[in-house]
Amino acid sequence: MNPRPVFTRVYLDTSVLIGALHPGIPDSAACASFVEMLLQSRTRVYVSLATRLDFGRAVRRLATKPDKLLPDLRSTYALDHWGTNPLVRHRWLTRELKLLDTLLGQFASATEIPLTHDLWRGSLDVMGADGLDATDALHVAAARAYGIPILATCDRDFRPIADPMIHLVRDSDQSPAQN
Repeated sequence: MNPRPVFTRVYLDTSVLIGALHPGIPDSAACASFVEMLLQSRTRVYVSLATRLDFGRAVRRLATKPDKLLPDLRSTYALDHWGTNPLVRHRWLTRELKLLDTLLGQFASATEIPLTHDLWRGSLDVMGADGLDATDALHVAAARAYGIPILATCDRDFRPIADPMIHLVRDSDQSPAQN
C-alpha cells in the first residue's frame, strides 16, 4: 500500500474542478471531499490557461448533454435551449466562470501557469512519450516545468505518468495515489 502523499503543492486537472463544482456527476463526491481537504490543509494549487480552455469545453459538454446534470439545474438555466438561445449560453458560461474563480479564490495560494512556447514543446514530448491527448499532456508539462510533485485528476489516462505523481480522485477508486 502506498503511503498517503503529502499535499503541499498540487496541480489540479480540470476534471477535479468540474467534479467539485457539479454535484451528481461521476466522481463529484470524491472531488468535493478532495478539494475540501486541500482547502483545509492550505495546499498551494496550480492550474494553467489550458485548465480554463478545458473547463470551457467541459461545461459546454455538461450543458449540452441532458443526462450530465441534475434536472433542476438544467431547468433553472434552460439548458435545453442551448443550441438556439445565446442568452442561455451566456448565462451558463458566466455562472461557470464565477464558480471556477470563486473556488480558486478560496485556496491559500492558487497559481495560474501561463502557456509558453517551451511549455507547448514539453507537452509534445509528453504526447510522444506517453500517448496523452494535447490538453492532458499540457497539464503534465506544466506540472513538470514548475516542479509540482502531484497532479490530481479523475482521468485514468494519466496513470502511465510517473512524474509528477498522479493522484486519482474517484468515487469508486479511492486509492491514495497511482504512479
